[in-house]
Amino acid sequence: MSDEETQQLIVAAKGEAEACDQLVFWTQRLQHALDARRQLLDVPPDELKAALEAQR
Repeated sequence: MSDEETQQLIVAAKGEAEACDQLVFWTQRLQHALDARRQLLDVPPDELKAALEAQR
């Protein structure tokens, strides 16, 4: 294997590692959003409405 082929493989591997890191990041963000949504669904509607009105 030539040095150029080795460099190409290294660059490709780095790109794939970065893509995996991005996938992990966005998966975690999505999981946090889903958890927050579930928590909001546990709040009674009247309580949620009162809390939102208090922020105005």
